[in-house]
Amino acid sequence: PDAAIEAGKILKHDRTTTVAKIQVMGLCLVIKRYNRKSLLHGFTRLWRTTRARRSFDAARWLLQHGILTALPLAFIENRSFGALNHGAYYLSLFHPGDNLLLQLNSGAIKNHDFDALLSEFKQLLRLLRRANAAHGDMKISNFIFHSNRLCVLDLDATQPYKRAWQARRAFRKDLARFERNWVGSDFESVVAEFLKNF
Repeated sequence: PDAAIEAGKILKHDRTTTVAKIQVMGLCLVIKRYNRKSLLHGFTRLWRTTRARRSFDAARWLLQHGILTALPLAFIENRSFGALNHGAYYLSLFHPGDNLLLQLNSGAIKNHDFDALLSEFKQLLRLLRRANAAHGDMKISNFIFHSNRLCVLDLDATQPYKRAWQARRAFRKDLARFERNWVGSDFESVVAEFLKNF
């Protein structure tokens, strides 16, 4: 996977993740490597479920509940002794379109498009609330709005909750993070009004 990343087009690279677009047998795919921030960070994650596995499971769960996300294909875990996590990768189909932050900054989304976008977010939030679930990181860069459909990305914190109070708390955090995206923008008041429905 590291060779595939090096040969591909880097879409994102920071301390925690490296994301690349790659071509395999004519298909456009995305591979995401979960990086260790430090030796201590790596040690604390040795016994935990990998973020790649969580993303794969979350993607399947979202699709089963009618929520669009990039089609999950595989995850790879580097483990020793069958349990210790030494890094992981997540592979999905490439979903067309720029992330929502880039779309908004470029002016690609106009007022008439924004109504359709909010309609998609309304559907997403209603489905999550009905399923006692939360996305976990509602930054607008974690979404793609393409052909009037909202695609949900960055899923390693996405999960359903067994206890209703946990689901409500996580859902409220989702709403608060979503609202912060629009502070100071032309859409701030529209989003504030929209969120009164939740």
